[in-house]
Amino acid sequence: MTIGSKLEGELQEALDRGWTEFQSSEEYRMLEKAFDWLVHTSGFYESGFRGVIPHPAYDNAARYVGKHFVTVARTNGICFDPGFPGQYSASEEVTKGDMEYRTFNLEPFRVEDPLGLWKVTFAHSHERLYFPQPPQLEVA
Repeated sequence: MTIGSKLEGELQEALDRGWTEFQSSEEYRMLEKAFDWLVHTSGFYESGFRGVIPHPAYDNAARYVGKHFVTVARTNGICFDPGFPGQYSASEEVTKGDMEYRTFNLEPFRVEDPLGLWKVTFAHSHERLYFPQPPQLEVA
């Protein structure tokens, strides 16, 4: 079952809006400080946790960025298994140039009707809390 290009556009617009709002939010400033502490003081990346659990600053930032996306989905009767942005341990990360791109798989459904596989990709940096562009939705 497809969701239609109109709804797909609304969902991408919701990601764009969440990203734009996050860039100037108090949450961004707070999470940026948490990111710096976790990376530069706590040794989060060197601890071995990085491959097992998501970076807490990015995990919270992704949820903030995705809040309008989740609202649009719910308004249209769509739920996700797992919740937004997806399961970290099943996500994939690739490096392109000086940016990393982490793609999460979402399994959307309406009541008991699966809607295929959706992917949400977040461009980000490991040097600082930074999303250079809105997350990108791919509806397969």
